[in-house]
Amino acid sequence: MVTGLTPVEIQAYSTVVLAVFTIVLAGATIWYAIQAKSQIEETSSQTTEMKKTRELRHEPKMVAGLKPDGPNFEIGFVNIGGGISHDVEAEYWVEGLEQYKREWGGAVHLPEDIQRIGIPLDDSSIGVIGMSDKIKSGLNNEDEDQLTVRWSYKNSRGDKFEETQKISMLEEMKKRSNSTEFYTGNERSVRF
Repeated sequence: MVTGLTPVEIQAYSTVVLAVFTIVLAGATIWYAIQAKSQIEETSSQTTEMKKTRELRHEPKMVAGLKPDGPNFEIGFVNIGGGISHDVEAEYWVEGLEQYKREWGGAVHLPEDIQRIGIPLDDSSIGVIGMSDKIKSGLNNEDEDQLTVRWSYKNSRGDKFEETQKISMLEEMKKRSNSTEFYTGNERSVRF
């Protein structure tokens, strides 16, 4: 014979072993459920982030800047976003010369399409396109060199964007006098 255990003792030991195994199995099931819930939350978060990224990739983004054209400077309006801008309206002026405020707009503005416009320093209909000395002489005061652009445009879903952009013209002319256009690594950036 194997041991001197009675059938009742064997039944008790097998019940204890079965209870321990059941507790271990229940613990493993609870741990698995917690891990699965954590993975579901992470997957949901990643899916939401991917959806936002995909939407942003197709959003328009209108910006203005000073664009060198040889020795001359002019305003450049460009859509640096990945989507088409609809019903684009821009109101722009130089601080201190608000009486020469201008408006520009269009039904559609494609990505990376640049619209060139003269700087509103006088009452001419096209504004001033010229060298930095000519632009500086048109300013009332070199402390009032700020170009302000107030944007309004829509994306393809009809969502409206309204933004105001301010540009120091003298600072931009100084930076761009000896520069060229380029794109940066991860983020598209148009240098005017």
